[in-house]
Amino acid sequence: MIEATRVPDIDSCSAKLWGPALIFGRLWQRQGIPGILEGLVQDRRLEFDPERVSFGLSLQRLVEPGSDLQGSRWVRTVEAPGFEKIELQHLYRGVGLLSDLRESLERQLYLQDRNLFNQALDLVFVDTTSTYMYRDTETPLWRRGHSRDHRPDLPRVI
Repeated sequence: MIEATRVPDIDSCSAKLWGPALIFGRLWQRQGIPGILEGLVQDRRLEFDPERVSFGLSLQRLVEPGSDLQGSRWVRTVEAPGFEKIELQHLYRGVGLLSDLRESLERQLYLQDRNLFNQALDLVFVDTTSTYMYRDTETPLWRRGHSRDHRPDLPRVI
């Protein structure tokens, strides 16, 4: 089947990933995240597009999880509007920005979907950076490790 699609005398030089960006982009737009971010950063002077950087960070965490340094290389392999302008420093600043805006962003996402007929909680954001087990016996799922919460007395789920 693949051989039937090949065209003689044409060689591929490069290819970019576009499917995940297209699908996730639709979900991103449907949730209204670009508008929410625009409202949250309107009083800040930024030298990068916070919406595109946030989209890139989120998409990278879904498709190819890794560090921001890896993400700066990864965005070059993806076809998405604005990705060609994203630099490593933008990713670092974007992570800081999202950290500052986290509570407001989560609240606005929650409030925009809530109405008189939809009072149920469908989505919960949970920080699992440090997860502990309360148990009397040891299991292979937990071990003692460095705790950023300064709780060496509790075993962590790793």
